[in-house]
Amino acid sequence: MPKSKVQYGSQNKQQGISRGYQHRAHFTTFVKDRFSEIKQEHQQLDASSFVKQLANQWKQAPSSMKYCRRHYIIHTDGSCLGNPGPGGFVAIIRTDDKPKQIKKGCAKHTTNNRMELMACVNGLEFIENNCSAEVYTDSEYVQNGITRYIYNWKRNNWKTQLNFDISNKDLWIRLDKARSTRDVSFEHITGHCGDQYNEEANQIAQQQAWKAKQSISNIKQEQEELELDEEWQDLELQKSYKQIRPLFFSC
Repeated sequence: MPKSKVQYGSQNKQQGISRGYQHRAHFTTFVKDRFSEIKQEHQQLDASSFVKQLANQWKQAPSSMKYCRRHYIIHTDGSCLGNPGPGGFVAIIRTDDKPKQIKKGCAKHTTNNRMELMACVNGLEFIENNCSAEVYTDSEYVQNGITRYIYNWKRNNWKTQLNFDISNKDLWIRLDKARSTRDVSFEHITGHCGDQYNEEANQIAQQQAWKAKQSISNIKQEQEELELDEEWQDLELQKSYKQIRPLFFSC
């Protein structure tokens, strides 16, 4: 009996150490993610006040964010033929205890920036709340927007300094909502840098864009065939009328 108590206590201690490492890891991620946000919102804070503000935010964070259940790595990419034109997007989602997941889609008329945003949005919306994620994007538009400009946009009710709605407002709101319930860090990666998953994402996004273009071509072909069919019917009617016209005038 005493032996089993020692083993049980040792196991609890080991779990406590592991949990402590996990706690510190998530705190480090939290600090990294919130640093820019606090700096943007409170530009006049001195060092002491800055640390207090950071500590208060950590205290208010839900326990589920401090001790995340699962960690994801998400590689994203968007593509557009023509910009604007047909486009595609993809999010490659990986975690230790699940098979690789791929979320992809296309649009017949869009822009490259919208497809880059759609990739991030779909990747985050696919994973559960209260987990952690690293999102990799080769889009400077997405990276700068989510790490620098979004705080001013939110303060201004998603409007520019000239009081116009920001571009792609709907997707920025979705992305902000998706990251608010997950512990997310965004990392910029150089396009075509040789990274396996970045290259795979680029290839799939382009395939989706071509899929959208092919869909447009098929629709145009169907329309042209319909117009030809209607034209043929008109010619047949004209031919029939010419054949029966003399009968009316002979009466």
